Amino acid sequence: MPPISTLLSLATLTGLAISLPSASPSVLHPRAAFRCPIRDVLQTKCLGPKDCLYPNPDDCASYIRCELDEGERSATPHVEHCPLGTKWNDRKKECDLLV
Repeated sequence: MPPISTLLSLATLTGLAISLPSASPSVLHPRAAFRCPIRDVLQTKCLGPKDCLYPNPDDCASYIRCELDEGERSATPHVEHCPLGTKWNDRKKECDLLV
């Protein structure tokens, strides 16, 4: 894999939006594979209460909320934890009681 500086240069030249995680503790670890779907971000701007919410592939008791970045062309994934005794229900786009 090329170094990050090469990837960033290529992204800049091709106009791709790249979102790098900040130091916030809720931001996914850089090794995490999840990336906010750019199509959803561009279509919804993550404005609706159920927009840009996704299941966390590593933990069913949490979900991923994508927060729109400055420039509104990309988003940063944040892990949000469900209340105790609930798990993420992706059909409802909310934490739901365990059954």
